[in-house]
Amino acid sequence: MPKNHELPRKFVLEDKKVLLFDLNGTLQDEEATGRACLKEVFSEWTGRWLDEQGSQLDLLWSGFQNARAKHVREEPGQRLQLALLGAVQAAQLPLPNMDGIVKHMAARYRKLRAETALPHDGMPEVLARLAGRYTLACVSNGTRARTAQRLQLLQLETLFPPERRFDAETLRARKPLRRFFAQALRSLRVEPHEAVVIGDSWRRDAAGAAACGIDAVWLNVRRAKKPSQPLTRGKAVIAEAESAGALARLLGL
Repeated sequence: MPKNHELPRKFVLEDKKVLLFDLNGTLQDEEATGRACLKEVFSEWTGRWLDEQGSQLDLLWSGFQNARAKHVREEPGQRLQLALLGAVQAAQLPLPNMDGIVKHMAARYRKLRAETALPHDGMPEVLARLAGRYTLACVSNGTRARTAQRLQLLQLETLFPPERRFDAETLRARKPLRRFFAQALRSLRVEPHEAVVIGDSWRRDAAGAAACGIDAVWLNVRRAKKPSQPLTRGKAVIAEAESAGALARLLGL
């Protein structure tokens, strides 16, 4: 596998005109956003204790994520409450009236997640530089309204204007379906070899784009286990970057 700063031989930047960015996990840092919301929720109950015990946030987040994974078959509301309960137990917080508190925390967490979006470190600066060289577009499996709201919270709406936002609701297709990418490229008036898809999901973004003949960058910030599939699929190439800075180097900045 090429290192982050090395381009595969077939990844030709001179041909590229458009960069299509996934939203959740790529433009928005899902972990940073979730951790910030979780910290705010628990700070309301623990006061300065959480700030003074920095390691406790790691325990809370670990307990929260583990419980979410364990209860994946539960309905969303119940799953969230179980995840929050897992966070409480992991950090060994002696909270009274646990059931009532967890229900309140769940409502507060949902509200914060709806109002909060944080980018990956360095991503806004990289995007601003890329906008001087490429046309930027956003591709999302969400709704049109949610895509617009997330971009506004991230303060990226000017880099991704409405005519360059492509969502599952509007296209009536979802990534990784071929027709999703085909419709986006048709609207942008570019051919597959003139575009690059950047996303954190191997299946939906990287492999999905490659199956359509579009080169891709797998943004693997969390350093997930590398898939067994080859990085070159047909005429398309999948590169990997583990940070916004590495992405910038891949794209010639």
